[in-house]
Order: sequence, then C-alpha cells, then structure tokens
Amino acid sequence: MREQIYILNAVSMGVLLADPWLPDEFKVSDEEAVELMAETIKRTLEPRNAATGAELQEVTTVFNQYIDYIVESSKEQIQKEMES
Repeated sequence: MREQIYILNAVSMGVLLADPWLPDEFKVSDEEAVELMAETIKRTLEPRNAATGAELQEVTTVFNQYIDYIVESSKEQIQKEMES
C-alpha cells in the first residue's frame, strides 16, 4: 500500500506542478489534466487480478483518508499564505 500511495502522490503532484513548465502548445485544460491523471493512475495501479470486496473497501478507505489529508493540508497552506 505504501508504494501505491507514493505513486498516487507523485502523479498528482506532477500534474499540479507541470503546467507552468510547459510551453503553451502542450498545456491542457483542467478537465483534460484530470482525465489524463485518472487514466495514468488507473493504468499504473490497476491490479492484474480482480480485487476482493474486502480489498476494494480497504483501498476506498485509504484513498478517502488520503484525499481528506490533501484537502486539509491545502486549506492549511492557503490559510498560512493568506495570513502572511
């Protein structure tokens, strides 16, 4: 699970940080970026064998915790930047 979370974070951060470094002709819309990120994550993390119900529930729980963490961290960072 540790490796999957690492890859998920790396892909997500890469998509978020790539735009300023790309020439205009290579930039994509926010919607396209989300679709590309989702497809990349799916292809990277998709298991070769179908997951059991328990495994799906565990992944769902961990993913939701990760997203909650990212949202809260982002809110805290924004708040700090607004206060300085």
